[in-house]
Amino acid sequence: MENKSKNTKKVAVLILIIAISIIGTLYYSRINHTVAENTVEARPVKAMEIKEETYPITLDYVGTIDTKEIKNISFKVPGKIKKIYVSEGDFVSKGMAVVSLDTTDLSFNLESAKAQMNMAGANLNKANEDSQFTLDNYNKISELHRDGAVSNQQFDEAELKLKISRASLEAATAQYNQAKANYESIKNTISDATIVADEAGYVVDVLGKEGENTSSGMPVVLLRPEKQIIHVGLTQGDVKKVSIGYSAKISIDGFEGEGQISNIDYIPDQQSRTYDTEIEMTKEFSSDEFLIGSIAKVSINTKDKKGVWIPIRTLMSDGEDYVYIVEEERIVRKNVTLNQIHENRVLVEGLLEGEMLVTEGMKYVKDGYLVYIEE
Repeated sequence: MENKSKNTKKVAVLILIIAISIIGTLYYSRINHTVAENTVEARPVKAMEIKEETYPITLDYVGTIDTKEIKNISFKVPGKIKKIYVSEGDFVSKGMAVVSLDTTDLSFNLESAKAQMNMAGANLNKANEDSQFTLDNYNKISELHRDGAVSNQQFDEAELKLKISRASLEAATAQYNQAKANYESIKNTISDATIVADEAGYVVDVLGKEGENTSSGMPVVLLRPEKQIIHVGLTQGDVKKVSIGYSAKISIDGFEGEGQISNIDYIPDQQSRTYDTEIEMTKEFSSDEFLIGSIAKVSINTKDKKGVWIPIRTLMSDGEDYVYIVEEERIVRKNVTLNQIHENRVLVEGLLEGEMLVTEGMKYVKDGYLVYIEE
């Protein structure tokens, strides 16, 4: 029994010795590892001094490409299409001919209407002469009638002739005015038979064909004005931050453009509950890049913000956003809070002006590493 107790004590002592040896070994190893880290040769990094800077706060959205309106090019009168001067995708300058009607029949009608107008004009001249003659004769007979030199019957006949001449003059005047209006209408129709662009733009589609008949008001060519528009749906919070005239940067498949807000609809869309905002391009895209319905990245500049803006590439994250700074030739980790982004910089909280921010070499160092700053 006594031997068994002694054996148990020996085993316990042996286990204790082994445990102490393991703990000692681990502790010794950890000390050596720490010493090795702290005595490692200084590693090179590049760094920049943190300064407060001012950049615009941007609202980033995805927008759709549109135009102010698609214009339907159509004729005021029916006729046969003689010539279409444009093709789909063409640029049309202001005043350029777009499409014309065959005016052969109209030209004949114009000559006929001109002849009718001239005839009505001659009849009007004759009616004017007759009316003036009848008026003069009436005035003479009227004076003689007052003097008793002519009978009442003669006076009544003169008065009746005056009324008839005046009625004839009115009828001749009406006929001339109608003939003239008909002539001017046909003349204007011929003038309108060639439609010219009232502003510069691009041909979206050509619906008519040469030789085909077209009705009054039927679209023959669809024209998109040159002005380029981006539509963006702003949230209720963001629409309060912008006004007409605010500038914006637009990106379409890598192509860059610029614009400014030209209109804000303060009545929200029923489905999306966003506020439609129009951005009119000031630095425009080519027609190949600016395709209606395409998607564009939009950054609207709101107001300037002063603070610590650092390059986005200096940020790291392990569940928390942080950067490295250099203090007394050693790396110090600093957690930061991210705010606004402007291009390749981000506004952060948690850093102080004058601190040295590591900009290159972050992947090869850790908190506490000995470093030196390369120029």
